[in-house]
Amino acid sequence: MEKILQSLQSKDGTSMVEVLTAFLVIVLMITMFGKVVTLSMGILQRSQKVMENMETFNSEYYQEKNKEKQTLISGRLSLKEDWKNPSEGTVIPLSQGELKKYTDDTTGLSRYFIEVMPQTENGEGKDEMDGQ
Repeated sequence: MEKILQSLQSKDGTSMVEVLTAFLVIVLMITMFGKVVTLSMGILQRSQKVMENMETFNSEYYQEKNKEKQTLISGRLSLKEDWKNPSEGTVIPLSQGELKKYTDDTTGLSRYFIEVMPQTENGEGKDEMDGQ
């Protein structure tokens, strides 16, 4: 206890340099905190915009009126049984499958999907899914 009292009594006070240094450190910390908050707000706003675009895209994608926005990419699809060794894999053709692309005009986003027509009783594919 005596050592603490002696060290406190021996100091006359803090110098101007120490006060300015402490103030500078505090100002730097406040500035860095402000930059972090500003950056996080920008990232939050961008992520909200992306989420809104995805919601708009998904709501438009599942509407029947947007069938004309779907374009055929490939009418020949097949599955490969062994994709690790392509030379030995068995190819299974998908005769009823078509690779299509949907592009939304509002958001500019695209989605690729495979549309498989159900088979009729005679084994041929239907053009539309009529109420099934």
